[in-house]
Amino acid sequence: MRTVLAALIAIACLAPAAYAQHSRSSAGGLSDKQKADILEKQKERKSTSDAYDATIKQIPDSDKKLDPWGNMRQPSNNPSAR
Repeated sequence: MRTVLAALIAIACLAPAAYAQHSRSSAGGLSDKQKADILEKQKERKSTSDAYDATIKQIPDSDKKLDPWGNMRQPSNNPSAR
């Protein structure tokens, strides 16, 4: 009897958590304001992404390699050391 009671209590405690995991679309979906906010955020993200892409395209490709530690190294006289 105690195990049955314990099982019923466990099921009763887990039921609200399982109910909370259902999607909101079955409960009426999003309001018009929430949909408008989502669309506005998507447009803002797209414009930011487009601006980023345009900025990246403006950066010229570097023809020569830059070595920030190049002036710190001592020239080697031994060609096999390379």
